[in-house]
Amino acid sequence: MRTRVRTSVRRRRRGFRSLLRGFRRRILLALLILLLVFVGIWSAFLPSAGGRSVELLWQASRAVESQQFDEAKDLAGEYLGMDPESPRANFLLGAALFGLGEKSAGMDRMKAALELDPSMTGAQLHLGEIFARENRYAEALVHLDAAPEAQARVMAAEILTTLGRLEDASANYSRAISRGRREIPLLLAALELHRLLADRGHRGAAVHREKWEQVRNLARDEVLLTLDDLPEDPEATATLALLLDQDARSSPEEVERAFIRALQADPGNAKCRASYADFLIRNGRVASARRILEEGVGEHGTPAACLALAGFLAESCEFGALIELLDEVASRWPDDPGVLASRAEALGRAGMSNLAREAVRAALLKFPDEIRLLEVGGDLAGAAGELDRADQLYGRALGAEPRNLRVLRKRVALRMEDLLGAGGSRSELPEHLKRTESLLRELVDLNRWDRAGLLWRADLARVRGRSELALNLLAELLKVHPDEGAARSMRGRILKERHDDEGAMEEFLVVVKSGSAGPDDYLLFVEAALAAGRPAAVVRIAERGLRKWPENVELLKHLGEAHLQLERGRDFLRQVEKQPESVREDPGVERLTAWAEVQAGREKQAERRLRRLLDAGRLTPGEFARFLYAVDRGDEAEAFLREAADRNSGSNNSD
Repeated sequence: MRTRVRTSVRRRRRGFRSLLRGFRRRILLALLILLLVFVGIWSAFLPSAGGRSVELLWQASRAVESQQFDEAKDLAGEYLGMDPESPRANFLLGAALFGLGEKSAGMDRMKAALELDPSMTGAQLHLGEIFARENRYAEALVHLDAAPEAQARVMAAEILTTLGRLEDASANYSRAISRGRREIPLLLAALELHRLLADRGHRGAAVHREKWEQVRNLARDEVLLTLDDLPEDPEATATLALLLDQDARSSPEEVERAFIRALQADPGNAKCRASYADFLIRNGRVASARRILEEGVGEHGTPAACLALAGFLAESCEFGALIELLDEVASRWPDDPGVLASRAEALGRAGMSNLAREAVRAALLKFPDEIRLLEVGGDLAGAAGELDRADQLYGRALGAEPRNLRVLRKRVALRMEDLLGAGGSRSELPEHLKRTESLLRELVDLNRWDRAGLLWRADLARVRGRSELALNLLAELLKVHPDEGAARSMRGRILKERHDDEGAMEEFLVVVKSGSAGPDDYLLFVEAALAAGRPAAVVRIAERGLRKWPENVELLKHLGEAHLQLERGRDFLRQVEKQPESVREDPGVERLTAWAEVQAGREKQAERRLRRLLDAGRLTPGEFARFLYAVDRGDEAEAFLREAADRNSGSNNSD
């Protein structure tokens, strides 16, 4: 029974399938007939969209790819005569016009293509590349952000790196890599960015260290795959050397062999040559490093190779050879603004500020809007104390590229230095404050967690007497950058000003323990500790500070006050003996030394010391009388004070 039922079901299914197959055949046949009819009608009534038009677009595209721009212009123009609203034809005509140097007309065609088809990412990419080439980075990024291609992410990352926006650049490199871009230069650029960000020590440092490892592994795999097919590939051999140099597990011999192999494959690789020289310097082989760099500066040397040698000479303080080399570089590449900016920067590093500033002025006559030259000029003017000139140059650079984070940060730093140095004496101080606050808002808009921006905002709030706002801003900064010593130090200063001595001590102690504290941090800690009645803490930190800065008189005086409070005069005397003579002879130190001698039972020595200070006019009669009272010589103290009063009265009468 079950067998018959199953057989019947199978037959019904087979019948249904046969019917369905037959129905499908009829539907497909009908669709084919309709398609043929439509093609016939289209060919009859729309001849402009026929085979010739498709061929025109294809030929125009091939002509653009092969850089035959005259032919591409004619072909794309002919197609537009038949179909003026074709996005693809407008794009190809724009690309051809750009190739022929007709920028304005090319731009119009590209924009027309995007108006007709906003999803045409090729036009966005092309416009981004053009704007980037002209250093119009803000406009370039607008178009590149609208293009999803990995190539757009790479171009955006390069621009953002130039602008100093490393976090954003890193994110774009990561997106490009995740979309399949595995070119070795891209991986190396991403690797360097992640290393820089990991070294900054902020909240994302661990993330960037992990990304660095991932990218390094990807780069190594790509290099090894390339070397399997092309054992002497110049790019791959150079990359392998760089990766081995970064790997702590590599032996020096292995790294050096890789660098030698890379330079044999491509002697003109300036970056590889500079990295090899750096490796040699780290291993104490300075002469070999110099030879390697000099070999790269020959008849066919690149600007990068020459500037690498210039950097070496500047570090070695060989200024005569440096100037000679830089003059040669400028004469060989007189129209390269990057070379001219690097030359001026190197002259500044060598301490030849007048020559450096003159080099910038001459270069700016040729390239008035070159951002790098304006930035270097601003740096040199700021170092020379010409704050207005520096501000003007940074302003011109930001006029050419408003979102350049590096230049913006420098301009804010300059304004803050000018503002804080004014000490409220500027007649236009309120206006100066407004301009500085405006720049800070721009800086924070570009990078919300920028350390310098948050510090400056807090410092500005402190200057304006808004200590609560300053503390809140610093707390926000410390959530992201908990090891930021400058923020801790500023918090300590504000708390000390508000007489919260215990809180101030905690902040300064963190800075001292971190090893990044300066003498002011030590001094402010001991002042707060004395005010809080913690002399033992003063002794511990002041002695530590004096080991670093033995000539710091203020630290020594605070240490003396703490020892005297603890009645440990002998300890202070031992500490004073260790200090330089110039410190021991300070009047404040001598007074404290005398009181320490009193505690140590050396009253005669203390009296001789104090009388010497009194005769030299470095001690008041009242202070000397206090000493006499302290050693139970009250009668002498009273007689001394009467005598001093009589002398003072006689002096006034004679006047």
